[in-house]
Amino acid sequence: MAIRATALLFPLLGTTNILFCVEPTSSVVYKLVYRIANALLQSSQVPYLYLLFPAFDILSYSYV
Repeated sequence: MAIRATALLFPLLGTTNILFCVEPTSSVVYKLVYRIANALLQSSQVPYLYLLFPAFDILSYSYV
């Protein structure tokens, strides 16, 4: 169970950190787009987690 959860959470939570590891310094517009995209992707991780994790969890099907 722990291996399955790690396999699901690691790509989900680590992707935004890899994509946004370097902040642009060239333009104010690029910084604004960077910050908005980063905030949207970081805040959308929890809803995706609630939608995806029960699909991969065998124990949640045993209670239905």
